[in-house]
Amino acid sequence: AMEVVRNSFLKMIAQKPGSDVGTDACADLKQDDDFSVGYHLTTEDSKRLKNIEQALQEQRQLLETIASRSYQ
Repeated sequence: AMEVVRNSFLKMIAQKPGSDVGTDACADLKQDDDFSVGYHLTTEDSKRLKNIEQALQEQRQLLETIASRSYQ
């Protein structure tokens, strides 16, 4: 069952568009808000992070749904 969930999750991630999620949420990051010396978070990086966060949230909801059904 976990393999099926994993495969559908990977398929869902592969279909996600990488350019239109989180554009306004993180577009105003300043260059001096870096997390380590010499590293700057670009707008493209923050879009990617937003996509990952959204995919993880969807995976978590999916797993919680599966878990709640298996207890019933």
